[in-house]
Amino acid sequence: MKQIRIVTLMALAALLCTSCAKDEPGIDDANKVMVHFTAQLPGYIDSRAIGDGKTADELFFWVYDENKHELEQLRQHNIAFDNTGQAQVSVPLTPGHKYSFAFWAQSKNCTAYDPNSSSSVSLDYLGSDDIHVVANDE
Repeated sequence: MKQIRIVTLMALAALLCTSCAKDEPGIDDANKVMVHFTAQLPGYIDSRAIGDGKTADELFFWVYDENKHELEQLRQHNIAFDNTGQAQVSVPLTPGHKYSFAFWAQSKNCTAYDPNSSSSVSLDYLGSDDIHVVANDE
């Protein structure tokens, strides 16, 4: 009788371990759901910014898990805006998990900002002959 209980408990433990592993992000792509975002450029910038935001033509997108770690395999960049100022982003996510997202839009001609890092945006005006041109390239 004790052997049957031990075998039954071991079988249940094996089933529970298998189902827990499949709940982890990135373990089982069959459990993913495509989530779609529409990013819209504003009609105007409500700040003291020099630029108006109308020359932004690429979008950067980052995804973070519940522990604020970037999920690098979901990072997207060079997403184009259409003529209405919208860009579409689709990303596969695992249901039951919490995520955070970051969006950054700028002009492809911009040389001052470097948004390739997921945790900060670098600003560098060095090497520019005319700081006003670089400052306005959004």
